[in-house]
Amino acid sequence: GRAAVFERANPYSDELAQQAQLAIFKRLSGPLGDQLGFAYPPYALLAIFPLIWMPFDWAQAIWIALLLLALMLAGVTALPGARRWLLPSFLLFYPTFFGSILGNFAVLISAGLLLFFGIFLRHDLPSRRMQISFGALAGWMTVKPQFLWLFLIFISFFALRKKLWWFFLAAALSFIACIALS
Repeated sequence: GRAAVFERANPYSDELAQQAQLAIFKRLSGPLGDQLGFAYPPYALLAIFPLIWMPFDWAQAIWIALLLLALMLAGVTALPGARRWLLPSFLLFYPTFFGSILGNFAVLISAGLLLFFGIFLRHDLPSRRMQISFGALAGWMTVKPQFLWLFLIFISFFALRKKLWWFFLAAALSFIACIALS
């Protein structure tokens, strides 16, 4: 992220993948090892932008802490009546645990989905501000289409049925802005 923003380097280059390998593994990966190449659209960097100013060790620790906090806050907000043991045990669910350790964007997207379903399914018609906020988030969440595509279909049908036009408008504009920013 730092090289892509400060040096305008290509985030998909082999050179940046090698820098990431040296930063994380302290050596280059072999041909069968994880190459740590950047595999997201450039607008994925928006989520980590505040952290690129920090040394890698600090940024990684803060990012993982933010992912865990996002999941816990999304769970508390979306499921206010859940049993106390349920939310912490969600962090032990293998995909959540593994994604958190890796710092995967899927964890942040999962928190957004949990919030969306928890809030939008409880309210008859969410406020315009809430629709716009979640629409903007939905536009960014397309950074992992392989994870999100089925959810987006369900969300689209749900939003059509509820006539959440502000959500659609914000999602479309957010996606267009993310692509343009890239």
